[in-house]
Amino acid sequence: MPNFKKNIIFILIFFIGFFCVSDALAFQIQTSENTLVENDIVLSPSKTELFLNQGEHAVQNLKIINRTGKLINVFIEIEDFTGDSYGSSKLLGKEKGIFSLRDYLYPEKNNFILAHGEKAVLPINVNIPQNAEQGGLYGAVIVRAEPVVVDQADAIEQITVKTRLASLFFARVKGDVNEIGNLKSFLSDRKFYNKNNINFSIVYNNTGNVHLNPYGKIEIKNILERKIDEIQISPYFVMPGFFRTKNIIWDKNLAFGRYTAFLQLNRGYSNIVDEVKIHFWIMPFKFLFVCGIMLLIILISLWLKRNGSPFARG
Repeated sequence: MPNFKKNIIFILIFFIGFFCVSDALAFQIQTSENTLVENDIVLSPSKTELFLNQGEHAVQNLKIINRTGKLINVFIEIEDFTGDSYGSSKLLGKEKGIFSLRDYLYPEKNNFILAHGEKAVLPINVNIPQNAEQGGLYGAVIVRAEPVVVDQADAIEQITVKTRLASLFFARVKGDVNEIGNLKSFLSDRKFYNKNNINFSIVYNNTGNVHLNPYGKIEIKNILERKIDEIQISPYFVMPGFFRTKNIIWDKNLAFGRYTAFLQLNRGYSNIVDEVKIHFWIMPFKFLFVCGIMLLIILISLWLKRNGSPFARG
């Protein structure tokens, strides 16, 4: 009898768990009554990172919120993407990428309608086959939305508010992964500044077969080597086979003098850190003007002392 009760309890727990998981992974539309009209659509997350084995399966839920104030028709499309030297993500359309993930991404729905204030929870199935390439694979889920045309007289106006958003998927298939990257350069756009608006550029080169997420900090020191500020560099992705330039604008009131910027950039793997120092000067116009006037006065005084006053000769 006790075994029978245990079996009943086990079966109940199994079915409850099964239906809860099924609901969690199922496509849903939820309603919020307090959504303001912002004339846009919100897609989250914008980026998903997955670490999977060959033959493994994962699910990522995307959330799509309609804040347009209108009824919209939503279409889901899958594309590959790549990077460029400026850090932008380039969608490839029908073209297949070198590190293609698009054939392994399966949205649970490809088309649905959302009213204003509704949020769609859309599961994206990621199925990595047994023979998948090891290393980085990259694809994007495209959310294309356009108003539902109710009145044909408004059709022309409604066409102008079409929206296209992308959620990027970064999948790393475990195995023979080459993590190879390094700091290519660290520069400021000038050596001399007359105002406190310093533009630093960091160039990172990724020559491996998987994306990397370098991060670090820049320490600013004065002429006495005393640290006066620290700029944190949050992790950012660099696609395999590309270098990426990251620009950092630093604005802080500084006195006249020579300063040092000390970059410590973690490569994003094996805790390897690249370090580079550069120097720059702050020379404000007012300071230079005053120095110029003082120098002119000194030169005139020396000339008069040496040659005498021309008025005294007369």
